[in-house]
Amino acid sequence: MNEGKKIIFVDYENVQRTGLEGLNYLNKNDEIKIFFSRNSNIIRIDFLSEAQKANVSMDYILVDKTGKNALDFVLIYYLGREIERRKDTKE
Repeated sequence: MNEGKKIIFVDYENVQRTGLEGLNYLNKNDEIKIFFSRNSNIIRIDFLSEAQKANVSMDYILVDKTGKNALDFVLIYYLGREIERRKDTKE
């Protein structure tokens, strides 16, 4: 069990750059999952540079579906999968 591991789920469509502040508090065991859509498909290069320096694992999930709360539903699906995975592995 890795009690110190954090997984951060980011709705980039809503928070843009400000939702990614605090990367310096993460470590190499942590993960960031950034969910974005056509409404938020530009991620600034300065953020990518900061994320690389933080040495954390990053996943970018493009939500192709459009519609009210589409990105939110996909993010919640991924969160539920992670909760279930951790429950099964006691992580």
